[in-house]
Amino acid sequence: MQDSRKKRPAAYLSATLVVIVVVLACVPGAQAPNVAPRGTLALREIGGAEEDAGPLAVVFASPKGKLDGPAEITVLFNKPLRELDVAGKEDPFPGKVEPPIAGAWQWTGTRAASFIPERTGGGGAARLPAATKFTVTIPKGTKALDGDLLAEDFRFEFETERPAVTSTSPYRGSDHLEPGSTFTVSFNQPVDLAEVQKNVTLEVEDKRAAADIVAVPEASEKDRTFAVKPKAKLPLDSAVRIRVAAELRGKDGPLPASRAEVIDYRTVGPLVVSEIGCSRDAPGKKCSAASGISVSFSNPVRVKDLKKALSIEPAVKVSWPGWMEDESFTSDVWLYGSFQPGRSYTVRVAGGFADRFGQSLKAPSSQRLDFGDLWPVARIGLTNGLLEARTKKDIPIAHINAGDLELGTMALAEDDVLAIESQSMDFGDLE
Repeated sequence: MQDSRKKRPAAYLSATLVVIVVVLACVPGAQAPNVAPRGTLALREIGGAEEDAGPLAVVFASPKGKLDGPAEITVLFNKPLRELDVAGKEDPFPGKVEPPIAGAWQWTGTRAASFIPERTGGGGAARLPAATKFTVTIPKGTKALDGDLLAEDFRFEFETERPAVTSTSPYRGSDHLEPGSTFTVSFNQPVDLAEVQKNVTLEVEDKRAAADIVAVPEASEKDRTFAVKPKAKLPLDSAVRIRVAAELRGKDGPLPASRAEVIDYRTVGPLVVSEIGCSRDAPGKKCSAASGISVSFSNPVRVKDLKKALSIEPAVKVSWPGWMEDESFTSDVWLYGSFQPGRSYTVRVAGGFADRFGQSLKAPSSQRLDFGDLWPVARIGLTNGLLEARTKKDIPIAHINAGDLELGTMALAEDDVLAIESQSMDFGDLE
């Protein structure tokens, strides 16, 4: 069996010759080769005689079913319905859209047409009205270019998007609402204020709560965003719910939302110590002495109250962030101090002080934190400078927790020093 690799040079040679011929043909002064034409270029309809055969039929129609966003009505046939060179003079497309809306059918090539809704006031195409069930009919007798007729009416149906909530503020599931919180609800299409007031309700602990519902005039899209303002402060540690009824209707079309939506929240709960912790990047995933300790609460507390309630055993003097004023509130704090590696400390938070909402910390909290040893490290006590060859000078070597330390010296030639200075050589490259 002959080795196929022996043929590769010939293949490369052929490719090279082709490139040379093409390049030479582009060189100024070169003449194009005299080649007899073997055919002519002409426009050809997509498809062919095979696709044109048979009775006239719709082979593609869109959209269908229930839509979630904008769409365009498009119909495609299996054979041409008009001449391409009569653009602007052809008969109007016979399709019918029900319920009727302002707009016009536009031909796309010779086989397809799209319905373009008219924008109020002009200025381009508009979206199809939302929340509407449409039926598109291509009537029986629609005529192809070859005289063939559509044997039966062709129909398809679709529904544009129904009213639905697109966003809320605060976001769904927020569980730290303050008593004075208000809400905004945004929809995917314009909705009358009266319709929102009728179908959007506020509940607290599964009971309807009084609220004012008003439009938000500064919203980017008119009649889509509404504010829900409770008439009374929300109780602490309570479930809050905004309910949107399935009967909600938009301004565009008659179809309702069809399904109810529920947006759940919760107001701030009791004051508790969420965590007493540290940065565990020391050996053995223990606390790092250099990173200090952290204390976190479920709700904001006054700084001066936290200073009184916090204690550490054995005692360590800690530094508080300079930007934290005694009368300010915080939910968490990092504290740094002279924590010793390899030791354990107990951090305690006494009870009895209140959060910003007047709730007292009922149960004290404590946590033992184990601080790890320092990571092994070694340093040479000379970083740069010039040592005379005849001068004897001690160079200190310092290390921490380095149980296995190897030290060596090496004479460097002038070329080695220059290579290291220019960063073209690392110390590891020296032998």
